[in-house]
Amino acid sequence: MNYPALNSIDGSIKRIVVLGGGMTGWTVAAGLANGLQGLNIELMVVEDENYNEQDRYCETSTPSVLAFHKLLGIKEQDLVAKAGASYKLATHYNQWASIRQDYYLPFSVHGFMLNRIEFPHYALCRHRQDQVLPYDDYALSAVAAKLGRFQHPSPEANSLYSTLNYGLNLPCKKYASYLQSYAQHLGVQVIAGSLTQVIKSPVNDAIESIVVKGLSPAGSTAGATHERKISADFFIDCSGFSARLIAQEYGLAYIKNDSLLANASVAMVTPVADVGSPSTTLNLAPAGWLANTVTQDASELRYFFNTNYTDQDQAMQWLLKDSATNYSSSTIKVGGHDYSQYQISLHPPGRREKSWQKNCVAIGESSGYLESFVVGKLHLVQSAVLRLLSLFPSLGDCSENRDEYNRLTEIEFEHISDFHALHYKFANTMDLLTKDSPFWRAANTAGISERNQYRLTLFKQRGTVPFYENETISTSMWTSFLLGNQLIPSRNDPLVDAMDPEWISNQLDKMKKLMLSAAQAMPTQAHYLNRLTKVH
Repeated sequence: MNYPALNSIDGSIKRIVVLGGGMTGWTVAAGLANGLQGLNIELMVVEDENYNEQDRYCETSTPSVLAFHKLLGIKEQDLVAKAGASYKLATHYNQWASIRQDYYLPFSVHGFMLNRIEFPHYALCRHRQDQVLPYDDYALSAVAAKLGRFQHPSPEANSLYSTLNYGLNLPCKKYASYLQSYAQHLGVQVIAGSLTQVIKSPVNDAIESIVVKGLSPAGSTAGATHERKISADFFIDCSGFSARLIAQEYGLAYIKNDSLLANASVAMVTPVADVGSPSTTLNLAPAGWLANTVTQDASELRYFFNTNYTDQDQAMQWLLKDSATNYSSSTIKVGGHDYSQYQISLHPPGRREKSWQKNCVAIGESSGYLESFVVGKLHLVQSAVLRLLSLFPSLGDCSENRDEYNRLTEIEFEHISDFHALHYKFANTMDLLTKDSPFWRAANTAGISERNQYRLTLFKQRGTVPFYENETISTSMWTSFLLGNQLIPSRNDPLVDAMDPEWISNQLDKMKKLMLSAAQAMPTQAHYLNRLTKVH
């Protein structure tokens, strides 16, 4: 059957088509289905294997994922049990800035305010006195991650456990399936087939309809195919790097980000017996870096590299060496799914010059891509959905909505890019793995944005981090990241220097012991997940 346009007297949106499924497409569909309830808008997802994003095995998220799920009314316990997700309290930097570094960057704040002065200034004072102070020992989330412990934050504001903050490590296929069930329960339709044509209006160049070729409906000749014309008022491009609508129909250029050097990755997935620490781990590699993420079922080790400095075979060999996995095995089975032993993805960092053109919005890799140091694809997708809902066009001209959406999308992308780009600047290029590496020599000489230069200068002078519009990374996380990667300011708040050093030392020691004691009282993540899923 065809899907003709729904007559709209007032020009309002009556049907939305999402091109592309997978984690991105079904996140968009679920978010819109929930957010547009009551507006009588029909939602359809067209799953075309040629234009679906190629999901990884695992996606790591920031705490913003919790707010997104809460908005959708998704019960976290149900999601974690059915999708096999794990928790993430921190990002582990393993010998990143130096051979001695073993730092955990938490999503939460550090320490307590003393005498109306923020905790970081006391830590800086200790550093300037040549007293090494492991900054992550003063954040409960970081200490718990080190010990492999987890529990949910306490609702009691005066409890130390209320400072815990976390994201999720999600198996992409299971997560996409979970959101698909959610969206279809709210009436979202799904059509599987191949996109053969895009029809645009000769009057205003907006997309009017698409033509999809697929299997005929049940009851017709077995194996026969037919074409369906699907008309809609609004289209969401979730077709991955092909950007089938936003790029191929509207010619919007992809602006590469030269401050992020990895343009490809190769990953291996192996089963695990113990979920381990509620964190992800980053390590240096000869021509890039490694990220290790563990869910309830498996561990994904992904090597991010640049194809100008190493080829895919060398990248795979290094990954296999690091993972100590048998190269002869061609497939493995994890959580009911078969995965190739290694999976290569090409993904140059960058963004479209615009994400919203005419009546088409690109979300996911069709809009832009950033390496997943701390903030991954899922955050950008969910953020885009919420931004679209807040600026959703209702009647008539939507040029202001479109312009504001594009402006905010660009700002968010650039700020996260700034944060990730500094990972290359802080990397230990004198390590045996990196000192003779052309990749890391290029990384060491790469320029940084004016915002980042200003941020580093201000922090170096006074330990202060500026906060810009639409920032994703909090000032406490920025401070933790800079200190954890050994950028020590030249001064701290002068009022701290006037205080009794012994009193400061005693206060910090008490604080550290309190964090350790609270973390040790928490259950291991494995025990916590086992108890949670059994209750479910």
